[in-house]
Amino acid sequence: MSQAVRVLILEDSALDVESTSAQIRRAGFTAELDRVVSEAEFETALNSNQAYDLILADYALPEFDGLSALKIAKRRAPLTPFIFVSGTLGEDITVESLQNGATDYVSKHRLERLAPAIKRALAERVERQLRLESERELAASEMRFRELADALPQLVWTTNEGGEVTYANHQALEYGGEGAVRHAPAGLQIAHIEDRPKVEERWRHAASDGQGFAMECRLRRSRDGAFRWHLVRFVALESQGQRTGAWLATAVDVEEQKQREHALRESKEALRRANETLEQRVQERTEAYRRLSGRLLLIQDVERKKVARELHETLGQYLTGLKINLDIIQSGADRIDAERRSDLLAQSVQILDRCIREARTTSYLLHPPILDEAGFAHAAQWYVDGFSERSGIAASLVIPPDFQRLPNEVEIVLFRVLQESLTNVHHHSGTAAVDISVGVEDGEVNLEVSDYGCGIPEARLRLFSQGLSDQGLGLNGMRERVRELRGWLKIDSDGTGTKLSVGIPLSSQESVSAA
Repeated sequence: MSQAVRVLILEDSALDVESTSAQIRRAGFTAELDRVVSEAEFETALNSNQAYDLILADYALPEFDGLSALKIAKRRAPLTPFIFVSGTLGEDITVESLQNGATDYVSKHRLERLAPAIKRALAERVERQLRLESERELAASEMRFRELADALPQLVWTTNEGGEVTYANHQALEYGGEGAVRHAPAGLQIAHIEDRPKVEERWRHAASDGQGFAMECRLRRSRDGAFRWHLVRFVALESQGQRTGAWLATAVDVEEQKQREHALRESKEALRRANETLEQRVQERTEAYRRLSGRLLLIQDVERKKVARELHETLGQYLTGLKINLDIIQSGADRIDAERRSDLLAQSVQILDRCIREARTTSYLLHPPILDEAGFAHAAQWYVDGFSERSGIAASLVIPPDFQRLPNEVEIVLFRVLQESLTNVHHHSGTAAVDISVGVEDGEVNLEVSDYGCGIPEARLRLFSQGLSDQGLGLNGMRERVRELRGWLKIDSDGTGTKLSVGIPLSSQESVSAA
């Protein structure tokens, strides 16, 4: 049979009132709810002749707050349990509420906790009522106490001064077995053998100095012999301010709480290990990027020296020869016959043509104008043809005839990856041929460069997969260029060759450009 409780609920949402009412029924109580939404209604209800068993309150209302309601309740009904049923509160507010006398706090997102919270609150209220009633008249309150105790899920029993059990509620007798529960001392014969010495020691101290105690221990369940963790409390009973020598004991099942605490400790340990691993990976990546940045500066310096050397060794020589011819023509204008002058001018024109071609070639290798003018497909074909001519490696390029222009940043990255890939093929693979394919599928442009040489050592591939490659811009540089466009780069290699694959989503390039 369910127990009737009268509840004062401070809540402005009718839907939340219904949800709360359902949880009260789930707890095994028949609830009579008085709903209020304002401070005036709340005070009026508490000043009425109604005796409430429980107060439930939302923390935040349009014109009233839960903390103010708690202060009013502590003045008007100090013994009535007060539970906040509200949205997520900050830790500071929760602590403040409990310090100001709130019995408990239950999140509206975790209403399944309301039933246990109500049961605990009412159990604690029973304990307080029992202490007060025993001060007035213990005999008159015994029947009411037993009725309430039997309605509670907790184990409840009383003992005399010597520890003999004088009363045990139905739950205590059913849980531990009547013979075991009534066994002295203090009904704790059902405690786990490992916990019993400290339980008995705490009881001896309590019996000696009259001070109650609370402790966690394992109690044996009679029906299956299972031991479950309980929070056991002993409270010294008083009558009119004087100790009677009797004790009230309660035991609340906290097995699930202990399991949650254990799981929480394991989660914290797992999180700690994960944080350590993450910190190590961050340090490794930071070091990798530091090396990459240093390598970038070194490569830039090498490229500048290379361009300067080529300009000096080719254009410099051509321009020196051109200057000599022009000096001869200028200084010997009266002494040089027309045929000699014509030969010198023709030779100078040839030298100037070579200078123009050399400057154009150098400029094209740095950034070919054809990439901006005609797009990646034409620029790639031009570069692959030139690569075959310069390296002697047979290079084939397959691009669909309907291949369209791509966003500028995508074309630049693809061209740089193609350049770097073919440079690696030339310098490291030892292959006689290389195949390149480009295409667009499912909104993603793909580039593949496959050679048939010696491949990349497994150790270097492993370093690359961890972001620790020591190849400078040869591998990590390409990957970082592609990642900036939210793409991916993959390398497959064995002793028969290497395939580099790149994919860049075209749908995300507008947002990348905006960023």
